[in-house]
Amino acid sequence: GVTTNPDGTNINFAITNDSMIEGLSFGFGHGKTEYDLPSTDVATIDTESVAAFANYSFGPLTVGVQNNYTSGSVNASGVHIGANEVMAFGIAMNVNDSLSVSYNDYENKYLKRGSDGDVTQDMDGIQVAYTMGGATLRISDASVSNAGGTTGNSEDRTEVSLLMAF
Repeated sequence: GVTTNPDGTNINFAITNDSMIEGLSFGFGHGKTEYDLPSTDVATIDTESVAAFANYSFGPLTVGVQNNYTSGSVNASGVHIGANEVMAFGIAMNVNDSLSVSYNDYENKYLKRGSDGDVTQDMDGIQVAYTMGGATLRISDASVSNAGGTTGNSEDRTEVSLLMAF
C-alpha cells in the first residue's frame, strides 16, 4: 500500500462554449493527479478524469446530457478500485409561468469493485413544481438501485414540500 504522504502534481482544464449555436452549451474537461511515490510503494494512486456535457434549450424545453470517467487507482493487491463511468440525462419543461416538470436519469458504473466485479448504480426521478404567488408546492419522486455501488442497496423516495415566501 501507500506508506507515505507523497507530494505530487495536479492539472485540470475545461473548455466550454455557449455562443456557437443559440440555446446550446457544451464543454469538455480533463484532470490528472500524479504522486511522487517511493519505489517501495506498490499501489498506484494516480487518477485521471474526463468529462463532457451538452445542454440545449429551445422554447419551454431544456435537455442535457453528461458523461464522465474517473480512472480510480490500484490497491496493493492489484485490484482496480474507485473507477467510475457516469452517464446522466435530463429534460425539463416549463409548462407555463407557474408549472414546471423535469425528469432525470443517472447511471454510475463502479468498475472492478473488489471481488464483486462491476456494479452499476441507477437513479431516476421526476420533479414537479407549481408556484402561485409566494407559495411553491414541490413534489419529487426518485428511485435508486445499487446505491453507492453496493448491490441490493436500493431506495424509493417521494418528497412533498411547500415553500412560503413572506
